[in-house]
Amino acid sequence: KIDTWEDRNTGVPRSKPVIRVYNLDLLGSKRDNDPSYSGGGYDESEF
Repeated sequence: KIDTWEDRNTGVPRSKPVIRVYNLDLLGSKRDNDPSYSGGGYDESEF
């Protein structure tokens, strides 16, 4: 599905795709099962 609208500031027609998911299976990685793995490799203060 594509949502369309007119930009309030410029009046330019805009659009974006919309993806609806009814069933989502999140698969883990090998790192999820490794107890020696220490983290994501980034500092949370970066966000």
